[in-house]
Amino acid sequence: MQQIASVLLMLGVEEKQLHDFGLQWAIPQRFVNLWLVVAGQADTSPLFQGLPTEWRRISLLPFQLELRYPDIARWALAAWCLALVAALMLLASLLRQALNRRSVRGRTPLTEPAE
Repeated sequence: MQQIASVLLMLGVEEKQLHDFGLQWAIPQRFVNLWLVVAGQADTSPLFQGLPTEWRRISLLPFQLELRYPDIARWALAAWCLALVAALMLLASLLRQALNRRSVRGRTPLTEPAE
């Protein structure tokens, strides 16, 4: 969970906040910052004052497109979500096929090979 959280916001947000506000914990602060961004409160929060607009958004490409190309941002985010769903469906299909191949050969994940 921490690894996912570490790539969702720009690097340096917590470091700047630790320096400016004297906060002591960077990792819990990352989750507080994520909550503020997802809840749409980052623009009004004092923790984000003085930070660039890009740092108040999720750092993944579709979310950053909103700042540069607002006309296509909604479509890009929808396409990104569809691609994510398609990738998860493909992964599930591949796992199902792999398990089916094992059971056809007389093996299941919980038993020894049939003789």
